[in-house]
Amino acid sequence: MSGLGGMRVGWCPGALRPMMAGDGLLVRLKPRAAGLSASQCLAVADLSRRFGNGIINITGRGNLQLRGVQQAGVDQLVSCLDALKLVDATPDGEAVRNVIASPLAGHDPDALVDIRAIVTALEDRLAADPALWRLPPKFTWSVDDGGFFSVADRPVDVGFEAMVGPDEVRFAIRLDGGDVVGSCSADAVVPTAQALAAAFLELCAVFQLEPHRMRDLVARCGARRILAHAGVSGADVLTRERPERLPIGVGRRVASSWVGVAPPFGRLEAGGLAAFASAVASGTIRATPWRTLLVPGLDEAEADRIWASVEGQFGGASGLIVDPSDPRLRVAACSGAPACLRATTPVQEDAGILAAALIMPGSGTLLHVSGCAKGCAHPEVAAMTLVGREGVYDLVRDGKAGDRPDTQGLTRGDILAIMVDRAQSVGYAASSRLREQAF
Repeated sequence: MSGLGGMRVGWCPGALRPMMAGDGLLVRLKPRAAGLSASQCLAVADLSRRFGNGIINITGRGNLQLRGVQQAGVDQLVSCLDALKLVDATPDGEAVRNVIASPLAGHDPDALVDIRAIVTALEDRLAADPALWRLPPKFTWSVDDGGFFSVADRPVDVGFEAMVGPDEVRFAIRLDGGDVVGSCSADAVVPTAQALAAAFLELCAVFQLEPHRMRDLVARCGARRILAHAGVSGADVLTRERPERLPIGVGRRVASSWVGVAPPFGRLEAGGLAAFASAVASGTIRATPWRTLLVPGLDEAEADRIWASVEGQFGGASGLIVDPSDPRLRVAACSGAPACLRATTPVQEDAGILAAALIMPGSGTLLHVSGCAKGCAHPEVAAMTLVGREGVYDLVRDGKAGDRPDTQGLTRGDILAIMVDRAQSVGYAASSRLREQAF
């Protein structure tokens, strides 16, 4: 099995199609249902050090990216990953197997349905059906069980969300994160997904659109036209509130507990992954779309044991984030220069300094620091988006990295001063530390 099959620069990478970056090849792992055993995590950490630079990114799809892999070692790395059952049969099937699922699936008393079999069936269909390999490699699905941590608001092309129907639990259907426009039964999720994929490809051809993302087709012909083409029924479910929650800390879910931690900005060192996996010892570690690591399905004593070990090792500022109020959780940042070929600014260092200056409480991404206008780390709107350009930043307010900037050529000091003004404008006094950094 060759790790060099179809290697491209700028491609959405996989294990079988790595991508060249500024620090070497980027090899992406797509764990089934986003889950790895503790022993698999230990092995991945070791492989990251043996074949790469020991840096692992957690992506917004719950994937793991091994950085700095040298071309001479790719084939051996892929063989090792294959032995761990972490490699797909084909690069085309791997490319389209993009499914985000509720991170507590199968262990959440709040869930309306256990979605594990549905997620597995959808992943298997995507990986095995050549008709679906025509989908673009960024085309993403979500399956939400209606439980404690909702993935229904993640930026995906097609989302299925368990809701209460007239006679049974049904799955609401959203296209490109929009309103609910259709629904299907639990046993129809996979065939419905296949019908929607076919409709997407066929209608893109009709309207002479390059198949890219569902949002382009929705903008052209509307979501209801796409559902009608796929033969999907209209919505007959009750919408629900989805509180925003971040899976960090220890959670108690009746008879099932969980433990969650986060690497700063999704950047995980191999030693940190190994230490966390050793603390977990057994069970499943899931990478979430919030770029956190979550261990579900624990009894209370086991959760407390793991958490005591984790707090002891990672409680400091340099380790994994264990405090859900840590300001770094409100900042999204890509790898930046020199790790990324597109980036011209070392955004990781700046993101850490700017995060320490955040003083406004709340949740959600307040600041996005991007190495270029592509905005990989946070494709959504942020209150402040900084786009690096030759060592300085362009500022986009309430927008995305690719939007027209409001201000250009800002230094880090300029940005800190803007943050002081923003904090004061909403009633928060700037800390002495922030003032010293800004002025």
